[in-house]
Amino acid sequence: MEELFLNRSDAQEPMPAVENAEPLAASFSPKKPEDWSYEETVTTIETIISQIETGELPIADVFNQFETAVNHLQQCESFLEHHEQKVNVLIETLNDGGNGR
Repeated sequence: MEELFLNRSDAQEPMPAVENAEPLAASFSPKKPEDWSYEETVTTIETIISQIETGELPIADVFNQFETAVNHLQQCESFLEHHEQKVNVLIETLNDGGNGR
């Protein structure tokens, strides 16, 4: 499936740059900028969805925006999973501490 988006040798013209779009390779990077914010990222996703839903974007822009939204969703999911694990460890520690008394 990734080849579909990466192999553009058959394209007639290059896809235009879209504001806030990130390269495909960046979407697989586990690192987030230090100033990354879950709330701001969710707001960006909501904005992208609104832009796509208007139906006014050229199809190439829709694909670029969709790719950006998926990247942001993956970052949010990673953030939430990481913090869920931390909470689970804290709860387990709390429960283990209470059982030993």
